[in-house]
Amino acid sequence: MSPCDFISFRDCVSILRCTWASRLIAAVLFAAGATAATSNTASADPEARPEPTAQQVQHAIDKGVEYLERKEDLDKDFGHWTAYRDYTGSTTELCTLALLSSGVPATDPHVKKALDYLRTLKPEKTYTASLQTLLFCLADPKRDRALIQNNVDWFEQHQITEGAHRGGWAYPGLGNGDNSNSQAALAALYEAERAGVPVKEQTWRLALSYWKDAQNPDGSFGYYNLRGKIEVPGTGSMTCAGVASLAICARRVAAIDAQADGRVHCCTQPSDDSAERIERGLRWLGQNFSIEYNPKGVRSLWQFYYRDGLERVGQLTGRRFIGAHDWFREAAAYLVGEDEQLASGAWQSSGSSVDPEHDPNIATSYALLFLTHGRRPVLIAKLQHGPADDWNRHPSDLANLTSCVETRWKREFPLGLSWQVVDLPEAKLDDLRQSPVLFLSGSRSPEVDAPHATLLRRYIEQGGCLFAAAACSDGDGFDRGFRALLPRIFPHGFKLEPLPPGHPISQAEKALPAEQQRALLGIEDRGRTCVVYSPPSKPGAPQNALSCLWQFSSPGEQRFPPEVAAQIDAANSIGAAVLEYATNRKLKTKDRLFPSENHSKPADGRTIEKDN
Repeated sequence: MSPCDFISFRDCVSILRCTWASRLIAAVLFAAGATAATSNTASADPEARPEPTAQQVQHAIDKGVEYLERKEDLDKDFGHWTAYRDYTGSTTELCTLALLSSGVPATDPHVKKALDYLRTLKPEKTYTASLQTLLFCLADPKRDRALIQNNVDWFEQHQITEGAHRGGWAYPGLGNGDNSNSQAALAALYEAERAGVPVKEQTWRLALSYWKDAQNPDGSFGYYNLRGKIEVPGTGSMTCAGVASLAICARRVAAIDAQADGRVHCCTQPSDDSAERIERGLRWLGQNFSIEYNPKGVRSLWQFYYRDGLERVGQLTGRRFIGAHDWFREAAAYLVGEDEQLASGAWQSSGSSVDPEHDPNIATSYALLFLTHGRRPVLIAKLQHGPADDWNRHPSDLANLTSCVETRWKREFPLGLSWQVVDLPEAKLDDLRQSPVLFLSGSRSPEVDAPHATLLRRYIEQGGCLFAAAACSDGDGFDRGFRALLPRIFPHGFKLEPLPPGHPISQAEKALPAEQQRALLGIEDRGRTCVVYSPPSKPGAPQNALSCLWQFSSPGEQRFPPEVAAQIDAANSIGAAVLEYATNRKLKTKDRLFPSENHSKPADGRTIEKDN
C-alpha cells in the first residue's frame, strides 16, 4: 500500500484548492512521483544576510500588527478576518493569536471583538479547535476555563483509539489520522494543561505511541503515520511536528509514571526511548536545515508554517542551535529583510494563489508568531558536559522549572520565558552570555577542561551566575568534582560557604517548612553571590535532588501524596528564588542579544533589562 492508495494526484490538486488539508500534499506528491520543484538543499549562507538589530525586529512586528488590524472587519459586536475556505473562524483565530502574542492586549478592540466572536463558535474541526484553545489559554484562561475544558473534552472524544491510526487525530469524518491534525491537537492539550485544565493520562500515552510509530528510521516524519507499512518521506514541517509532539508527550508521561506508585524515583535508568528519538529528529532537521523553504517539501508550500514549527521545536527542546544553525537569528534576519516583508507590513508566500499562505493574513500571522515566540527571554541554560549524558539525568527539569517561573512572573513576562542547552566544550563567551544563569548538574564528576573553566570565570566576571546541583541523592561524585573545579574557575581564591540567614535566597527559604529547607552554599564576588550550590543531601536526612523534583513538576493534574507534592513545591520555590536573585526579574529578549554595535558591551547578569 502506498499513500497514493488514499488519494490520487488529481484529488491532491482538488484538496489544495478547497481545504486546509493542503499540508498533506508534500508527502503525497513525493510518493506519487510528482515533478513539482522541491527544496533539497540547505539555506543560503546566513552570513550573506546582515544580522538584524532588536529595533528592526520590533519594527517588523509593529508593521505586521498594523497590517492585521487594518484587515480586520469590525462591526458593532464582533471582529473577524475572512475565514479560509470552510474552516469557520480559522483565520480569525490565527490572526488574533498573532496579535496577542505580539503584545496587543486582550482589551484592545481588535482583539476583544474577535474573542467575543470566537467564543460563540463550537469545536468542529481539529485545526480550528486547536487555534481556539491556544487563543483562550493565552487571552484569559480563567474566564474561558469552561470553554477550554469543553475543547479538551472534544479532543479526547475525537482521538482515534483503535486501528492503524490509534493515538492520532483526523479530519472530521475521516478515519485516517495524520501528523498535521495530531500535532495541532497536542499543542492545544499541552497549553490547556498549562492553563490548569487536566488531560487524561490515556490521551498522552496513546499520543506518545502514535508519534513513535510515525517516525521514519532516519529520524524524520512524513504527513501520514502508516505504522511501518510504508515509509512516508519526511518533510521539515512534519518533522518539526513530530519532534515537538514527542517532547510534549514524553514530558507528560514521565510525570505520570512517577506518580504510579506515589513516589519520586531519581536517576533511574530510563525505560522510554523518547529522548533518543527526539535527538534523531533534531539531527535530521540539522542536516536538512533551511530557512527559505520547507525542507524536502513542495518548494512553495507551508514555508511560514514550517518556521513556526521550527520555533516550537527550539523552545520545547531548549535548543538555540539546530545542527550548526542558530535558528532564531537566521530566520529573523530572513523575515525582516526588505525582500521578504512587504511595504504594507504583511508577509506573503511567493507561490501559487492556491497556496493558503498566499493569503497575507495567514502568512503574516505565522511570521509574527515566529518572531514574538522565538525571541522570548532566556531564563536559564543547562550546561552540556561529560561524562556521556550525565549532564542530562533529568531531561525535563529546566523546562518544568521555567514553566513554574513563567506562572510566578506572569505580570513581568506575559508572553513567556525560555530555556536553553549550551554545549560547554563547543561554547564561546557569547554563547554563555545568552543566559543570565547557567545550570551545572550531574551525578558524576563534571568534565570541564582548563580553557572552559576560564570561560566560566569570564562569564561570571561579566555578571553571570552559576547554579550547580547534584542530580542524584548519591551525588558524591559530582560533589567532589564540582569542588575540584572551583579552584580552576577562581584561581585567586574563593570561599564556598552557607548562604547567610539574611540572604534573599535564604529569606525565601524561610517560608518553607523546616524539613524542606536546604543547606545551599554560595560564593560571593564583588558584593553579589555569583555561585549557588545545592550539594547532595547528608546521610540520615535524605532529600531528593532539586533537578529530580523539577523533572516531575510538569503542569497538569498531580496525584502525588501530600509529602511528595510538598517536596516538589519546595524545590520549585528554591529554584525560583535563585533565579529571582540572579536576574532581579530583568531579562533581555533574544533579539537584544544579537551581536551588533548596540550590544557590544558585556551584559551584567544583575542588571539585564526587560523589553517593555
